[in-house]
Amino acid sequence: MSLKDRKSVDKLITKWSTYFIISSTLIGAILGSFLIYYFQGEFPYEVLNGGLIATIILTVVEVIKQKRKKIIYLK
Repeated sequence: MSLKDRKSVDKLITKWSTYFIISSTLIGAILGSFLIYYFQGEFPYEVLNGGLIATIILTVVEVIKQKRKKIIYLK
């Protein structure tokens, strides 16, 4: 692997790692909701709604950060 390839892979990992963390948080909220439903018998919509809202907010913040970086590098 050349140095140029390594830098491009590093950029790719840096860009997508936060989205992986955000999606893992949503998957954890979904799994937690289903586990509570399985053991207690009632589905906790609050947990699922909270996880979904947090995912949306974090994704919007990350997209804004990525766009600002791109604008700063272009100047």
